[in-house]
Amino acid sequence: MRAGLVSVLRSRRGMDKVVMAALLGTVVCGIAVAVLPLQIVIGCLAVIVLVPTLVRVGLWRTLLLVSFACSLLRSNEEFSHLATDSVWYVAQFAPIAAAVVVTALQGRSGAPRLHFVVGLMSLFAGLALASLTWSIDPQTSLSQGLVFAFVALFLCLTATWRWSRRDVLRGDLATVFAAACAAQLLGLLANLTGVPWAVGATGEFQGLLSNPNFAGMLSAVTIPLVFFLSEGLEGVRRLALLGGTLVLAWAMILSGSRGALLGCLVGLVAAAFSPTERRRAARIAWAGSIVALLAVILDPRLLSGVTGFFASKTHGDFTSGRYEIYRILLSRWRSRPIFGTGFHTAEIYGIRGVLGHNIYLTVLAELGIVGASLFLTLIVAGWRSGAKSGPERPLVGPAVAVLVVELTESSLFGFGNSTALFFWMLLFAFAASGRFERTDRGGHRVREVNVFAGKRHASGRGPP
Repeated sequence: MRAGLVSVLRSRRGMDKVVMAALLGTVVCGIAVAVLPLQIVIGCLAVIVLVPTLVRVGLWRTLLLVSFACSLLRSNEEFSHLATDSVWYVAQFAPIAAAVVVTALQGRSGAPRLHFVVGLMSLFAGLALASLTWSIDPQTSLSQGLVFAFVALFLCLTATWRWSRRDVLRGDLATVFAAACAAQLLGLLANLTGVPWAVGATGEFQGLLSNPNFAGMLSAVTIPLVFFLSEGLEGVRRLALLGGTLVLAWAMILSGSRGALLGCLVGLVAAAFSPTERRRAARIAWAGSIVALLAVILDPRLLSGVTGFFASKTHGDFTSGRYEIYRILLSRWRSRPIFGTGFHTAEIYGIRGVLGHNIYLTVLAELGIVGASLFLTLIVAGWRSGAKSGPERPLVGPAVAVLVVELTESSLFGFGNSTALFFWMLLFAFAASGRFERTDRGGHRVREVNVFAGKRHASGRGPP
């Protein structure tokens, strides 16, 4: 099929047919948008996109993309009215449930499993669900605890059963990167055409996301993936990766999110200084400088976006109002220091109903010292597991970016938005990468690591 397509593109007549088909499709889409209801247009486009996607990337990744697309539509005010909250929940999480079934049917692999990390994640999800017994809002803690427990099941099965091979892990993270690029590209195109919903209430770019901060964060945690995904890429694929990175960077700068910029920079530095990536870091830095210059030439508004990172938007408050939020979180924690006020209750007593804007303080306030200790232990365990990986060590970049971004946001447990699931996947991907044998650039095995039994077995050099 691919060879036939290439032969068509090489012939002038075949190229003319492709161009005419593209023009005809554009006209048909324009008429459909003008005449038909928006729901029907979105449904038809979804079918047109899903069929080739299913054939190309497989069922599991297609289900992940469908869930991400539904979360985008749900979180954007322009499209959220198309269905009720319950319908959006089903549309967003039914594909994840199907992905869990697909992973379970594939069965266990022979690779070691993340016993300690999975156990800690299960304990933390159980604590979040059990907090309904002492929560100031039991109904919210119950509903959100069930959602988190379900997502935890998906993450644990994916990390232990599905991500037992490098090529599968690499392909799934490439799907995450492509989904983020596509979402930001559509948002940027909407912004260029002057669509109102692409700009937030403060005037910064938000694209398809619910606010500019989430748009910036989505780019910040996926840009460091470039180190991991660029291994072995050549020609058109490398150019596509570079183009996608430019789209992500463009969206992040226009969003004006300082937390996103900080997280992205720290993640890039962490990935660049991993043992296998120092040379590539220099090349990417040069390429990034050239791309940044071209981007500013193409869109001078990027310069105002850069200055927006360092300009206060809240009349001299550098924290953009977060200081007061943190003060309230700590005050609530002091009132219930051991077990907190209950899972997902921070927005109830926050300022104007906003979230805690710091995942660590949010966990402390909602689940107390017990929950915060368990959460930090989970992070340390995942870090120790992933730090023992070899060629996958560049995955430290996205993981670090997530942890830094969460210093100013609390999106890890906000599964109504479009970033929470991807953030958790990046953290678990880094932890799961510790199961692979370390190899040098020539593909020779350096040592075998059993990160679950706590033992290292030396082995001679040679092909794995």
